[in-house]
Amino acid sequence: MNVHPHRYARRLALPALVALVALAALMAVAVAPAAADPPTTSLTAAAQKSPVKWNTVLILNGMLVEDVDPPLALDGQQIEVQRATSASGPWKLVTIVTNTPGPYYSGAYVYNEKATRTYFWRMVFAGTTEYRPATSNAVRIGVAPVLGKPAVPAKAKARRAFTVRGSLKPRFKAGSRSVKLRWQIRKNGAWRNFRTSWAKVSKAGSYSKYTARVAVPRAGKFRFYALTPASAKFVVGRSPFSRTVTVR
Repeated sequence: MNVHPHRYARRLALPALVALVALAALMAVAVAPAAADPPTTSLTAAAQKSPVKWNTVLILNGMLVEDVDPPLALDGQQIEVQRATSASGPWKLVTIVTNTPGPYYSGAYVYNEKATRTYFWRMVFAGTTEYRPATSNAVRIGVAPVLGKPAVPAKAKARRAFTVRGSLKPRFKAGSRSVKLRWQIRKNGAWRNFRTSWAKVSKAGSYSKYTARVAVPRAGKFRFYALTPASAKFVVGRSPFSRTVTVR
């Protein structure tokens, strides 16, 4: 017979009390509201101009907003600027840009650099504890070589060769078939394509030059312009028109 019933009751009550506390804790967790997920965001990218000429400034504009109606501009965030030689990547980090919140939020982010070759560009927002990440669309900014105006004589004789020359930037491989020369003839009050030939590319200091010996087969008024075909690095480049050559 248990001579200490009060001690026995305490021994029975303690486990029950622990169980009740544990159950209450589980119920509190179950009914506690889940932490709200950060809101989604959208990021867009656009080129201020494309194509651009080599060694001029290219400008990439981005816009970051929270996906609400109407969209809410997000300023003061860190935005990665990435580029690649193809739309499928691989993408390389160029830099990180941000902006300063003003009296009116804009969500606008800007990056610029000297254009050296054609790239695909995009902007990436890695996200924060307050906002989900976002990646912009890819933007191709074409870069065109700079071709100088062809230098030609004012007069020439039919079937007599003369030289057409001009500058080319950046430097191209000497001897490469990188520059075409387009001939145009004045006919019935309009300029019409007459012939296309290749020019020779050679070194000229830090850059290149193109030259071509041409012999116009007939009398008339002619002009010329140079162009570089499209490549992986560059879009089509085109020079201004030469002055008019009067051929007799």
